[in-house]
Amino acid sequence: MRTCTVCKEPKPLTEYHKNKNRPVGLACMCKACDCIRSAKRKASLPKEYSPWCAMRARCSNPKNNRWARYGGRGITVCARWDSFRAFLADMGPRPTPSHQIDRINNNGNYEPSNCRWATQLENMRHTSRTVIDMSIARRIRWHRNFGNIPLKDLADMFGVKLSAVISVVYNRTWSEDTS
Repeated sequence: MRTCTVCKEPKPLTEYHKNKNRPVGLACMCKACDCIRSAKRKASLPKEYSPWCAMRARCSNPKNNRWARYGGRGITVCARWDSFRAFLADMGPRPTPSHQIDRINNNGNYEPSNCRWATQLENMRHTSRTVIDMSIARRIRWHRNFGNIPLKDLADMFGVKLSAVISVVYNRTWSEDTS
């Protein structure tokens, strides 16, 4: 048993995180108190902080699961944006929590002249992997409606995945009102 320094309750050792930096090898507060502290800290951070951290991690940390598409292909973050305050001054407030940081030129770096806040849909349409644009979506729909071509054949015809054609045909993506 060990007493948590925050809630002052004695708890079994399994209720504490392991911490190799402490002499005893365990954190001084229990997992529950640590979780509450972390949630409070996260809630107090500006809403732009998380995208800033993610942007830096994918460009500079080879262990990041998205590093290959960013830092691995030479995308960097400008030195000015090593400071969160400078990043926030350049980008301005995030319009909504669903907005993401987007590079205008997909092959360019993260810097003030090449970045903007974009919705997830705008960002997805702008990736280097996107092979469908609005004109192709219209052609897929036309062929489906007037040619009665099977979806698999449309996918082969346009060189895209069947799931992409299904999303276009059933207006899940590339609908006329969001282009």
